[in-house]
Amino acid sequence: MEAADSVRGGVTPAVAVVDGAGTVIGWTQAAEELTGYPAADILGRPIGSLLPPDGHDRDGERSGAHLPRTGLMEVRRRDGEVVIVRAEAVPLTLGDDVGSRQESWLVSAIPAAIDLSTGTGALLESLISSFPVAMAIWDKDLRCVWFNEAAEQLSDGYPYYRIGRSLTEVIAGIDTEAVQDAMREVLADSRPTIDREARWFHGSQERALSISLLPLEGADGRPLGVCSVALDFSNSKARDHLDLLREASVRLGSTLDVMKTAQELAELAIPVVADYVTVDLPEAMLPGTEPLQRRAATSSPVFRLAGAASVHEGAPESLWERKETVFVPPRSPFTEVLHSRRPHFEPVLDTSPGAWLDLDPDRARIIHATGMHSLIVIPLQARDDVLGVATFARTSNPAPFTRDDLLLAEELVTRAALSLDNARQYTIVNHNLELLEAAVQRERRFTSDASHDLRTPITGARLRLEEALMDPDAVDWPRMAKDLLNDVERQQAIAEDILILARLDADRPAQRQRTDLAELVRAELQRRTPGRVPIRTDLAPGVFVSGDRLLLSRLLTNLLNNAQRHAATGVTVVVRAEDDTAVLMVLDDGAGIAPDHRELIFERFARLPESRARDPKGTGLGLAISREIAHAHQGTLTVEDPGQGTCLVLRMSRLA
Repeated sequence: MEAADSVRGGVTPAVAVVDGAGTVIGWTQAAEELTGYPAADILGRPIGSLLPPDGHDRDGERSGAHLPRTGLMEVRRRDGEVVIVRAEAVPLTLGDDVGSRQESWLVSAIPAAIDLSTGTGALLESLISSFPVAMAIWDKDLRCVWFNEAAEQLSDGYPYYRIGRSLTEVIAGIDTEAVQDAMREVLADSRPTIDREARWFHGSQERALSISLLPLEGADGRPLGVCSVALDFSNSKARDHLDLLREASVRLGSTLDVMKTAQELAELAIPVVADYVTVDLPEAMLPGTEPLQRRAATSSPVFRLAGAASVHEGAPESLWERKETVFVPPRSPFTEVLHSRRPHFEPVLDTSPGAWLDLDPDRARIIHATGMHSLIVIPLQARDDVLGVATFARTSNPAPFTRDDLLLAEELVTRAALSLDNARQYTIVNHNLELLEAAVQRERRFTSDASHDLRTPITGARLRLEEALMDPDAVDWPRMAKDLLNDVERQQAIAEDILILARLDADRPAQRQRTDLAELVRAELQRRTPGRVPIRTDLAPGVFVSGDRLLLSRLLTNLLNNAQRHAATGVTVVVRAEDDTAVLMVLDDGAGIAPDHRELIFERFARLPESRARDPKGTGLGLAISREIAHAHQGTLTVEDPGQGTCLVLRMSRLA
């Protein structure tokens, strides 16, 4: 081993003089150190005796029969070890007289591991030894004959980086068969192997290497060995990116839930891509809304926070919880990305006065508080629809985003968008099936209840008429006529309500006009006959809506009838404005409605027992019709708790 180390570390060329017949006639101390042969044992012997036993030139004769070659070749040491050297052969003329001159050769040799290129010598050794890439040279027996400092740093986990150690040696826990096969292929066909992945475990740590194997050929073209180049990318950024995309292929799309898919995207990107990630989905992602691409270019969609993840516990960068509505200013990177369909790339986030953050002071406060300094916003696109935006930001990581980070984020978002669109399509189909099933159930109940409510007065009238005809003289015909008239009026009311519902179910466009709610209430109260309890008003002027005046009047009539039926001492009608919303409230001071019945009263033909007792003639369709009218105007009709009694509230968009 000492001799091998001296060979590896030597820089003085070994020099020999060879005559025209190939016999050694001169030998230096450096040559003795290189080969192990003293001058007494080598002088007078053919130079070919220093070559390996199987060494032949390309003519099939002993190498010593010809002049020495220049280039890489093998030299056999006295101890049997084979050393790869770079040889230089220079013609040399001995003797002064013309007749006595002999053509000889001056041969110098330096181990190839030291002098890998003519004219560089120890300088190249110094440079290669300091390379961050592990390099080693292996002879034809797959023994290590040289390695640099980077390879030495790996030797604890990969002990084959030792001078004289062969890959064929068996070391527990390390399998070298694949590497052996690859090296033998390189030696056999002299074709390099580039970027071969290799892995092994060193303790609890997995190491991943990119291995390239390059053939080393001698001056005569024969293979002398293999140079291995190993790049450790266990902790490389490129490997992290590749692992991220692999994980995304597995995780994204594993569920058909929109919210879960959005959250998976946010969590995957932390911390490889960003320190904080959000996925905002506009209402276009919700079932029953039209795709974003068909909306007006100036509209600002309403976002909901569908996914969020941060390197910091509790995500202090977020102003909202998941599923909450997210405020998006009209002039911001988010709306810009939606309309342009191109990413927003801002390596250095502009927080100076006059930037878009002036329109979003809450977000600006969070950005300054968390040190957010770099931003990427990417549209989620699939099948020509924009499904939302994904936002990537850096806070703790001081490095700004690069173009490579942008490309990685785009690739991740592209994969997520396809999964989100599949989830959206599934949600829409599933939602529509639920709506269809609910509609079928409603129609069945409606048909059953309608037939029952229509049959009941008809059956009652028929029975009374049959009894009267059996004994006409015993019948109070005026009273009979009055009862029959009540039955007909009930049937007529049911028929009218059914026609209104049919019109609303058919989504026929309402005859919209600018309507003042306060004026609508006053006109309705003037037409009404006084009821059993008074009606008080609190009407704010100038609360306008766009609506069908006849349908809105019917809605108000139904609410007033219901309130007067249940009030104890009085009814109050309120009209007011709440920002962009017009509000119409009808309150009574009756017994109120139990919380678990506040949705039941809007079902068709639904009548609570106390309602039947107070008004046997009721159809059970009034509040159902009122809610359908509200929905036809993109409004809502709900029951709110006033503290005492019942409060029915209509909300619609307010006209300026």
